[in-house]
Amino acid sequence: MSQTAGLSFEAASYSEWQCGNHLGSFLKAMPDSFENAQAKAPCILFIDELDGFQQDLLGKNSSYDQKATKGLLEQLDGIRGREGIVVIAAANQLGPIPVPIRRAGRFDDVVNIPLPSLADLAEITRQHLRPSERDIDVENCAVHAVGKTGADCAAAIRKGRCCSTVKSAA
Repeated sequence: MSQTAGLSFEAASYSEWQCGNHLGSFLKAMPDSFENAQAKAPCILFIDELDGFQQDLLGKNSSYDQKATKGLLEQLDGIRGREGIVVIAAANQLGPIPVPIRRAGRFDDVVNIPLPSLADLAEITRQHLRPSERDIDVENCAVHAVGKTGADCAAAIRKGRCCSTVKSAA
């Protein structure tokens, strides 16, 4: 997306920000990502695992969660300026993400990406095959992969390679 638009790209994630194992590291790493994007502006800042920001329903980490969420809200609102940065995020589930993060002005649009179609699964399978594996019937593989993700297809191919390597070694 960034290449198509001719923009720089900066990637970050909830788990990357949290790798310091304490709130102080988290709250420092997050603005660092925004500053890196600002230095590359115009830039797309991609935040993976946005659903890592979720309300702790059991209350064990509610203070941590609230402070982490407020830190992200501060960055998204661009108190220090966010000129030239487009923020895009990915999540497996929208429900757990706190409503203040999802509101308009922070993330204006939500795009749900459905599971791949039969034709998509065939193409995904084809893309993961090695040149020596081109005789595999990707359409048949796709039929068996309906309801699965592209990652599931890649895993099945890896598993198939592993099994064939074990058989040929025996």
